[in-house]
Amino acid sequence: GMAFISSNVGAVHAFAETVGAWFDTPHGVANSLFLPYIMEFNIPACPERFADIADAMGIEREESMSDEQYALKAVEYVKALNRKLNIKGITEERFEAIAERSANNVLSNDNARKITKEDYLELLKKAYNE
Repeated sequence: GMAFISSNVGAVHAFAETVGAWFDTPHGVANSLFLPYIMEFNIPACPERFADIADAMGIEREESMSDEQYALKAVEYVKALNRKLNIKGITEERFEAIAERSANNVLSNDNARKITKEDYLELLKKAYNE
């Protein structure tokens, strides 16, 4: 934990800490659940870094693809993996509180892109509805 606090783990861990504490969800599962949505949210801040992730995953890149398009392939890959592993989400009634607590988590300050309570709420809804 002490290493994580200084390693810029960002919004996905802020989500995972909140969900883990309130729903007794294992930290790895909570991270997996929210990872593709935080990746997608952060792509505009550093598309080349997420393109590198897609490359490391072995995803084929078409010659005409921009870094952002290629990065989105990595997001889709992680979403498909979550479906394959049957990683389930949480219920809607706690979304507001989860979004607020996640936004107030110091780890949010290390996210690649500025993230607000409203952003967290939108990402929760997106994760829940997919």
